[in-house]
Amino acid sequence: MKEKEYLTYLLTFQGRNYYLDLKTNKIYANVHSPQFHLDLTKYVPAASIMLLHGFTSVSNSRLSFLWKIILLVLGYVIVGYLVELLARTRKEPSFKEFHFETLPIKDEFLYIFSRNIYGKFGIGLIFAVFAIYQSVEYLSKGSYLSYLLSDMGFFLAYFSLIRSHLFKQIKVLKRLKKKNT
Repeated sequence: MKEKEYLTYLLTFQGRNYYLDLKTNKIYANVHSPQFHLDLTKYVPAASIMLLHGFTSVSNSRLSFLWKIILLVLGYVIVGYLVELLARTRKEPSFKEFHFETLPIKDEFLYIFSRNIYGKFGIGLIFAVFAIYQSVEYLSKGSYLSYLLSDMGFFLAYFSLIRSHLFKQIKVLKRLKKKNT
């Protein structure tokens, strides 16, 4: 079975969408937005509901507070990964390899690229702290509103820090800055 190639969205610049191929660290450009591909072959929705129910049951048990936090975070990471499997950007024939040298406005591209990366990093850190605070609040007081807020915070932190492959994007940005000098 041939493994499909998936790309990570980087930015939009001058009407083109730029994506990163994680295997080769190459950047691809596409004028049109790719089609949304829903991958239900891995039974993601059922697995994520079961995981959330399981970790909610664990959080209501008589485990120590530290173990409850660890299991809650582990559940969020697993569910976030399963949600990631649902929607991916598949590499299509319309994607063309991007050559940085041919770009007329390199400095502006690098500025927007770095702004997007550090913006994702800042937002991810803010939501990670928010999610940890809300999960501690949920485990100490049992408020389901705090549980819902911690869910949302963890998912936003997961998608901005981990799902966007932030550290690989930083490596690519440094490589492009080195080419620009």
